[in-house]
Amino acid sequence: MKRKLLCALLCVSTVAATMMTGCGNSSESTKEETKEDVSDTSSETEKTDATKETQDVKETEMTQEELIEAAKAEGTLRVYGVHSYLEKAAAAFQEKYGITVEWTQLGETELMDKVSTECQAGISDGADLIFAQDGARISADLITPGYIHQWSSDRLGALTGNSDMSLSVFEYSAKAFIYNNEKTGETPYLTNIWMVTDPQYKGFFSMKDPTAEGVNFNFLTMLTSDENAAKMAEAYKEYYGKDITLTTDNAGYEFIKMMYENGVVLGTSDTKISEAIGAKGQSDTWVGFFAVQRFATAAEKDLALAMNTEMSPFVGWYYPIYSIILENAQNKNAAKLFVEYMLSEEGWSFWSENVGDYNANTSLPYAGDISFEDWKKIAIGEDLDYVYKNRAVVEDFISSIQ
Repeated sequence: MKRKLLCALLCVSTVAATMMTGCGNSSESTKEETKEDVSDTSSETEKTDATKETQDVKETEMTQEELIEAAKAEGTLRVYGVHSYLEKAAAAFQEKYGITVEWTQLGETELMDKVSTECQAGISDGADLIFAQDGARISADLITPGYIHQWSSDRLGALTGNSDMSLSVFEYSAKAFIYNNEKTGETPYLTNIWMVTDPQYKGFFSMKDPTAEGVNFNFLTMLTSDENAAKMAEAYKEYYGKDITLTTDNAGYEFIKMMYENGVVLGTSDTKISEAIGAKGQSDTWVGFFAVQRFATAAEKDLALAMNTEMSPFVGWYYPIYSIILENAQNKNAAKLFVEYMLSEEGWSFWSENVGDYNANTSLPYAGDISFEDWKKIAIGEDLDYVYKNRAVVEDFISSIQ
């Protein structure tokens, strides 16, 4: 396949992120007191930090039997999510409990825009529960305005290690640098992240356009943190044999700049990218950054895909997919029961064979040879507070170099 064909398969799309404020809760619900002084006069910027302490609204926890009865007494549970597997889980949940579930699959940007609009307008028949993955927009569009219902569960806390369910993690998903191994065979081909900036491989690297998927923007943002940028600088010296000369703030920004200058091919779908990268019979060895779960269908689609788990300084990254009950939800108990169901072996069964997906309930099975603990050693993870504070800067930077 020639480069023209790959580019044709991977057309570029753009989105506009919209921030909504001021609805769903009373204005008092977004205010908080500090532990030291209730008359604290710290700035609004400090008060809207993505990791700010929430109000103490701990409810009396129901037993599972009580929760089931309360959930059945409510109406139709409305769920929005970004993954098709959720529809299968919703159908199984409905059959199990007799609770009608209205399921809507949306792209991440569309989902966040829709939920923000519904919360701002106080729509009563909007989503009760959402499954979303763009941490930066969740922080800006849902946490800061006070649209997230705060609740806790000691029962789920025992499974996940965190009883605060206000912004609970359902699963962690992984993306990695993956290449076509038809010509490389068993020899690891991609050994260093800076390879995709090397002029001799110009135009042979593809990833989903960050403006079409926020988690890719979050990944690029994480590269600019002091810790990760230091690792990137070390990897640069390892690959190019010399210290990095900076024209930007740090090695993370420098990588982003060099990646774009080296002709990164931006696509609109991880699935399409994996199929284009892994197609057999190509004269060149292509590299892509996409969801590890694409390995699940590689054999079925006869794709030649491989990942080097010893790549420097890391093989990819992982990020949370959150289950979020909205403050203006009309069916909160049904939503809580669904969250509980998704952390059970039955609920997880629709994902359990996906390589690169890990349930927040670590006792549940995972596919592949790499445990989540091992994955965290070879990949970088999302820092919600960092992406919340810095993504806009990275977005502006990328706009300035395109």
